[in-house]
Amino acid sequence: MKNHPLVEAARYGDAQAEEHGLIEALTSGGINPEIIQHVAQQRSLRLVILTNRGPEAMLEMTSGNETKEVHLTRNESEQMSQLVLAYLDGIYIGWLGADIASRSKTE
Repeated sequence: MKNHPLVEAARYGDAQAEEHGLIEALTSGGINPEIIQHVAQQRSLRLVILTNRGPEAMLEMTSGNETKEVHLTRNESEQMSQLVLAYLDGIYIGWLGADIASRSKTE
């Protein structure tokens, strides 16, 4: 498991983020930081709504084709901020892991 692409990606990603900052690490990994932040925010919002308000609230929020404004409590906003970082980390690890795995297949 030590040399699994996701384990290597986590190690490499941590080192890159600590040395250059997360946004620079994402950019150097070939990821558009605006897109990954948008995805991380949307995934975080979804989890916060499901966790705090339940599936009914999520269904109401996502029904229809119109964009709906969501007002978060202070606690929900704090949760979302923490989750965004976790999602950014997870997406980055997955992205790097896929790259490492594809390179090892061609070598």
